[in-house]
Amino acid sequence: MNKISINDLISESKIVSTVKNINILYKITFIFTFIWGIFAHGMALFNKYSFHDDMTNIYYGTGATISSGRWMLEIFERIKLHLDFYYSIPVFYGFLVILLIAVINVLLVEFFSVKNVYFCVFFSGLTVSFPTVCSLFGFMFTSFYYILGIFMAILGAWLLCRYKQWYMTVVAVVLMGSSLGVYQANIGIYISFILLYMIKDTSEHQRKAKAFCRYSFYYIVCIIVSFLFYLCVNKLALSLFHATLTDYQGISSMGNVPLSEYFQRIIYTYRIFIFPNHYNEIDVIYFSKSILVYWIILCVTALLTITLIIQKWKEYKLYVLELLILILFVPLAINFSYVITEPSSVYSLMQYSHIFLYVYFLWLMAKSDLVVPKKHVMKTISTVCIFLLVLVGCRTANTHYLSAELKQQRAISYFTVLVANIKSTENYKDDYPVVFINEKRKDLSLNEQDYFEFISYMPYRLSVINNYSWEKFITVWTGYNPVILKEDEFKNLPEVKNMPSYPDDGSIKVIDRTVVVKF
Repeated sequence: MNKISINDLISESKIVSTVKNINILYKITFIFTFIWGIFAHGMALFNKYSFHDDMTNIYYGTGATISSGRWMLEIFERIKLHLDFYYSIPVFYGFLVILLIAVINVLLVEFFSVKNVYFCVFFSGLTVSFPTVCSLFGFMFTSFYYILGIFMAILGAWLLCRYKQWYMTVVAVVLMGSSLGVYQANIGIYISFILLYMIKDTSEHQRKAKAFCRYSFYYIVCIIVSFLFYLCVNKLALSLFHATLTDYQGISSMGNVPLSEYFQRIIYTYRIFIFPNHYNEIDVIYFSKSILVYWIILCVTALLTITLIIQKWKEYKLYVLELLILILFVPLAINFSYVITEPSSVYSLMQYSHIFLYVYFLWLMAKSDLVVPKKHVMKTISTVCIFLLVLVGCRTANTHYLSAELKQQRAISYFTVLVANIKSTENYKDDYPVVFINEKRKDLSLNEQDYFEFISYMPYRLSVINNYSWEKFITVWTGYNPVILKEDEFKNLPEVKNMPSYPDDGSIKVIDRTVVVKF
């Protein structure tokens, strides 16, 4: 094995020449995934942000499973409890998430022949700083299992495209279907992978029309069978657990939508492909001026695609038509989450398939037979653009974590004062139960999240004080754990109706040996 000097590392041509011997690009991709991961998510790894769903699953649990159609998540939960993997631990689960992303990056770099060292460095940063990962760390209790579902989707697609044996096809279909049992949005991930492979393969091998139809039919059938496998196991799981699907995020209505609605959703995927920060006002992927960087990459990708089409046109016109058909499905594939559910219900946790736009872009840049004027200039501009997106992704993630830190600390202070006021109420006794009147807490003197109006990723955009898990929050963060009664027996009492709202004086009273707190 040849030693590599610093000068060799600086020279891209020398790096590429040594790849065949030591796979240095894969090592660089793996290592820099961890470097960028710590840079982007260090605050989440070495602090504990726990509110919303993480609050109710901080000791054990992986969230909603069978009732949300996530039967594979139920299997993971049972394995987790059997292995005594309790508690929502940021360092443990966080590093496992980054580890799996590093493995995913190596698979993508290897499979799509990315040979530029700078692209490998910044692509690893792009995938690990993507909004989906930031959202995952807001659901730390289930983050590893969700990224495991993404890994299953990509591994299944990788096996399907790499090997042609029937048994590998079965394994791949089961893996892809099982990934939907973790999170249904993973369907866009393996569809995107398969589609990009078909584009790559079609650009390298000419097929007649009949052969191309058989070729496409095979992969379409595999995708459909993986979905049917998911549905069959899901129906079996619902029957075994005597459960019904929830209406959350349109889970119960999946597949029961009129065709006209699906047609509108498909059009939406193309709109949001061009204007990702305009049509999706819930979880904006590209903040501020970063949308300009995205458009530059989109334009370069379009230019490279047109160049590829023109070059292949001279060889075989029908073959170019096949390639063009596949390319036209790229926006639909990477935004497939907007097809399976209401566009307004899609948020950052469901958009990881968007990274395949950059996989497609890097594959085009890596094609040595693609003759583009000033390609070295285009490569430099593209490298800078990807680097800028990585920096924006890292900064945005850290901004969300700063927001989470402040909101959580303010909520802890708020509820600590509330507990102190309860215990200092006249005639209070420690064994008295507590009843909270009204769910919404209003406090004009409290600003829960100033200067963070642009925070949009789930769950960071949600209130902590007025979250559904606020009672659990009090128990975990303040240690106050009284018997809590329902408000029905007290809210209509004349004495309670005349009480002011907290934090005004008189908003906490002992009535009939019960502490009444009126918000």
